[in-house]
Amino acid sequence: LGLMKTVLGEEHPEALTSMNNLALVLNDQGKYEEAKQTQRQAFELRQRMLGSDHRSTHQSRVNKQFRDCSLCRSILPKS
Repeated sequence: LGLMKTVLGEEHPEALTSMNNLALVLNDQGKYEEAKQTQRQAFELRQRMLGSDHRSTHQSRVNKQFRDCSLCRSILPKS
């Protein structure tokens, strides 16, 4: 991601996709706060650069909801 940001720029669609994917990986690793921050940054940049109705912006929204559900499952007692 760092190299993509350097070469393409932080606001390039491919860099934003990588940032969004990194947030998913961080979430899977249990690094919830870092995942939350990375996902929020990806969403905000996508919304600003691509617009609210763009499918990539929508995907960031879906990923945030998934991350939030994953976080809830990790802290709720198992039945």
